[in-house]
Amino acid sequence: MIVRNAKSRNILTYSSREDLMLATPLIEGYIIKFIKSRKGSHLKYFAVYKNRMIRWGSDNISFKYSAKIIGIDTSVKAGELNSQGVDDGTTNQLVHIYTNIKTLELLFENRETADCWVRVISSLLKDLD
Repeated sequence: MIVRNAKSRNILTYSSREDLMLATPLIEGYIIKFIKSRKGSHLKYFAVYKNRMIRWGSDNISFKYSAKIIGIDTSVKAGELNSQGVDDGTTNQLVHIYTNIKTLELLFENRETADCWVRVISSLLKDLD
């Protein structure tokens, strides 16, 4: 099976329909990612796949990094949000996604978006049990 990416003109070859499904993100979008022990942040494009892979980069075409998701933590205290310059009155949500190579600290634009991402990732992790 061959899929052509019109924007980058790359041709991707998949050996089966399952491989193609794994290449289709379950959820994707731009999220603020904290870097270097919260000394800065960048807006990055993230995508989560059925095989528990998370990929991110500057846009939806050029993913620079990928890792396997091994856990998620939503029990972020208000103090941690305040240390990021986010006040208690906002609906922003900081979520930690644990991978096989690093912990991703992601700040979502609102609680609904964060909850949606948490549901998708939690269901992938639950399927492991």
